[in-house]
Amino acid sequence: MENQDQPDLFDVRINPHGKLYIRKFAAVVKGVFLVGFILSLLGIVEMIIRFTRMSPSYFKGGGLLGFQIRIYPFYILIYSVLFFLQLYYYRKASVLLVEGIDYSDDRRFNEAFRVMYRNAVVSIVTLLLSLLMNLFDFYLFRKYY
Repeated sequence: MENQDQPDLFDVRINPHGKLYIRKFAAVVKGVFLVGFILSLLGIVEMIIRFTRMSPSYFKGGGLLGFQIRIYPFYILIYSVLFFLQLYYYRKASVLLVEGIDYSDDRRFNEAFRVMYRNAVVSIVTLLLSLLMNLFDFYLFRKYY
């Protein structure tokens, strides 16, 4: 029979080597967050510049090419926001992992995995959105070029 008094499925222990790699991971995440944030902002700025400099005749075009031009700014905006959200969750997970180690707090350590799960869900949504737009671009390329 299983011991009903024990609430944990098993105990996880992290040796100094594991702690070192968690700290290295957190240090790398800081750089990833910074670069990703800058890229996300550049994507939004590029979209705004492109959208404001387009000739009004582009927006009068009908059919799928006109539709593509009209939805592109919204796609970039949504994609950039989702990308930033992924970066936020990624950074938050690394902070929680380090705090869990520093304070020997299993609640924070476990919370990091919940945050990583959220990151994975947002990543899937971002990838599906990107796939949808890329398939649409591929269809337009095959049809018009």
